[in-house]
Amino acid sequence: MSRILLIDADPAETSALAQRLVAAGHTVSIEHDGWLGLERVLAEVFDIVVTEMLLPRRDGAELIGELRGLQPRLPVIARTGGDDEFDVQDLLDLAQYHGAAGGLSKGLDLDVVVTYLGRWIERARLENEEGAR
Repeated sequence: MSRILLIDADPAETSALAQRLVAAGHTVSIEHDGWLGLERVLAEVFDIVVTEMLLPRRDGAELIGELRGLQPRLPVIARTGGDDEFDVQDLLDLAQYHGAAGGLSKGLDLDVVVTYLGRWIERARLENEEGAR
């Protein structure tokens, strides 16, 4: 069972994804702003973090950069729908610049998102096993 932290200001979007992840056998925690997300990562152990790029109190790019510095082996996946000022691809490029392991556009079928995250969790597990040898 994997522990996943979802950080997104949109409760409906977060709830729908969390329900799918729980149905797939994962344990899911949720925060709705970047500051609380960072505090949660510092207090608990997660296998992967999924963060929106446009967050209150600490934006996704800043959060990703901090997490990379604090826990470089923790996969952080950016997920965004963009807004009037920034398009999705620009935000995902910014996320990768700051160290995101990958990125997803909102609006993708949630089963695709669950599969994608499962592959990242497995990849991180294998890399951690290799590093422990």
